[in-house]
This record gives sequence, C-alpha cells and structure tokens, in this order.
Amino acid sequence: RKSNKNSLQRIDLNSNGIDDDAAKELIESLHGYDNLVELSLGNNLVGMKGCVALEHLMSNPSSNLKELNLQSNRIDDKAIIILTRILTENTALKKVELNDNFGVTEAGWQQFFTCLQNSSSSIEQLD
Repeated sequence: RKSNKNSLQRIDLNSNGIDDDAAKELIESLHGYDNLVELSLGNNLVGMKGCVALEHLMSNPSSNLKELNLQSNRIDDKAIIILTRILTENTALKKVELNDNFGVTEAGWQQFFTCLQNSSSSIEQLD
C-alpha cells in the first residue's frame, strides 16, 4: 500500500523516552511530509543530533512546520545555537516550546534571544 505523505499533519510523541539517536532517525524520516504542521517531542531525550536533523528538515523551503515542542529535553548551548539558526531562517514556524532544557546556560539563552530580536523570525509564541 502506498503511503500518502500529504495526510500527516501532527505528530505527538511527548514522554516516550525517545533518545537523541532515535529522534534523529525519526526527524530524518519526515522529509517529504510537507503538510506536517506540528511536531511535539517534549519530555524526551532529544539533544544535538535531533536538533541537527531538525535544521535539515526545516531548511527545506517546502517545510510547513508551524509548531515545535522540545520542552524538557537534553538541549544544551550547542544545540540551542542550531535551534537559533532554524528560528532565524525559517518563516513557517510560529510556536516553539523550549522550557525546562536545563543544559542551556544563561549565555546560551542570551545568544538565542539576541538572534531572535535581530532577525526576521516569524515566531509568535515562545515558551
């Protein structure tokens, strides 16, 4: 049976123990799902590998992802730099949840917010 990549709009995999390698594989498998508007991976173990995969996914001009939940993961200062690039370059993303990522230091958050203020980011809601 042929899958229809146009029908998948939302993925909610919060609190599933998804580690960074699994997140990378999952996110890489989403290429071509252009109607995906919400990806929720909160309360997992997503880190640098998952963020790099997200950067590749969202750098595709046909990406329509509007909501991204990465709260309570293993995001650190290096991963937040990747996410900062995503947020400053992607114009479809409107809502991002990043709270409770305790690996990000004050300096990391400061760089993150400075980049957002100085960009053409389309973010309307940030938690």
